[in-house]
Amino acid sequence: DLEGLIGRVGFSPQLEPVYYTIGSAYFNAADYPKAIAAFKNYQAKFPHAGSVAFAIAQSNFLSKNYQVAAQQMAALEGDPAMRDQAMLFKAEAEKAVGKTDEAVKTLERFIGNEIKSANAMRGATMLAQLYAGQGNGAKALHVLELIHEKVSLVDHVVELNSLTVQPGDKFYGKQQSQETHAPPATA
Repeated sequence: DLEGLIGRVGFSPQLEPVYYTIGSAYFNAADYPKAIAAFKNYQAKFPHAGSVAFAIAQSNFLSKNYQVAAQQMAALEGDPAMRDQAMLFKAEAEKAVGKTDEAVKTLERFIGNEIKSANAMRGATMLAQLYAGQGNGAKALHVLELIHEKVSLVDHVVELNSLTVQPGDKFYGKQQSQETHAPPATA
């Protein structure tokens, strides 16, 4: 109906909310290709709208166009209002395409030496998991220490508990395997 309205009325600056609502409706209906097209149309008519760039990038991410989404999120890192979400989504997109090292670098830049927000906490959780997956116990433990310093920002305590135990189990298993396969000690 909204697209029909725009077709009948034509372009008018007063219809800005209608253009945005069309993109949002497609996004909420999980029709991401149409959401991208609608948001790009909105962006062309109202170039001042920065949040639309994030909506396009997020639509690409949810459409599993991870490479495109990572590039679009990288472009949004410079916007202080979008930085946290953009870096988190960028790292998730990099991880999804198997670029683990790039995801780690993005998350390291994002978190720095202190976790300052709920998004940074989600990023730190992902970073600890990536470090553990790479077998880098020291770095995983360092991030877990940062996480525990700001535990009030944790959304899911059960996930944190699991994350805390997983590296320990993995590294303990690795230690046991090394001891089993180690040559016998000589006296």
